[in-house]
Formats: sequence, structure tokens, C-alpha cells
Amino acid sequence: RKRKLGADHPDTLASMSNLGLLLKVAGKYREAEPLMQQAAERAEVMLGPSHPCTLRLLDNAALLLQDIGQHQQAELLLHKVLDRRELALGIEHSETLMTLD
Repeated sequence: RKRKLGADHPDTLASMSNLGLLLKVAGKYREAEPLMQQAAERAEVMLGPSHPCTLRLLDNAALLLQDIGQHQQAELLLHKVLDRRELALGIEHSETLMTLD
């Protein structure tokens, strides 16, 4: 996808994050973290900080941080996602509520 669509295309970023999720499930946290972090950071720049794809990628990155014991960083990132989802979608939206879970 990267060659065909470009490094910053939403589908490419989602694929990077998905690969990171797969590596996470396989217990390869060191390989997963940079992929997921890079995808989230690029999405913030290319799609905007409150774009649904950006928020999903940030949420995934936060959950990985939680899994590897970086609880403070994960909490900060999840608060950022929650605040942005509340503003963009409202407090009752399913994705906002999912962040609270």
C-alpha cells in the first residue's frame, strides 16, 4: 500500500497500525510500538487531530502503551483521545463511550 498509495494515505496508516496490532498479539511489542506510534503521529498531521482514523490509531497506540506497562503515557494519550472524541462526536457516541471503557 505504501508504494501504491503513499506513506501518508489513510489506508497505509491503517495498515501500519494493523501490522502493529498483529505484532502486539504475537508479543513483539518492540516491533509494534514504533509502527503504531508512527501511524498515529502521521495521521495527526495528515488527517487532523480529530479525524476518526487519527483517533482510532491514537487509541490503538495508547492500548499498546498500557500493555507494555507505560501506564502514565497511555493514560495521557487516552485522555487526549477522549477529549477529542467528546468534542467531535459528543459524549453519548459509541466511540466516545468505548474510550471510557
